Amino acid sequence: MKLRALFLSLCTLLAVAAVPAAWAAESCPAAALTQAAEPAPPAALNQPQDGFELRACHQECQLSGQSTSPHWGMGSTCSAADTDLRSQISSDALSLAVATCGSLVKYCGVAVVITGSCHSSMGSIIEDGYGELMCKVQVCDPPQA
Repeated sequence: MKLRALFLSLCTLLAVAAVPAAWAAESCPAAALTQAAEPAPPAALNQPQDGFELRACHQECQLSGQSTSPHWGMGSTCSAADTDLRSQISSDALSLAVATCGSLVKYCGVAVVITGSCHSSMGSIIEDGYGELMCKVQVCDPPQA
């Protein structure tokens, strides 16, 4: 009796596993080949469900309103001073990122604002500026009618 129950269980498993009916019919009695009920098709895509609005959303990198402190970069050339300034601003921005954006994952960069273009001071080239932090935010289009 246990062997017959195991055999019928195997036949039921074959039917559910979408084995070709002709193959399963050769090995299993018809009573064991009852197909499992097919699941209902999913609701049509892009159709609003009761109580929900259909909206297209995406992530955007936007200015957060938070700025770094002012910095100055120094170098033997304007390019070197700019590189030094951007390095300092990036380090400062990273230290503010979690508090400003909520997590490092949401931090997406810093916009460098130059307040004093390359000028000579004490035998070096100096560039002044600060950074405005940018965070990822979710932006959704208005609901579709």
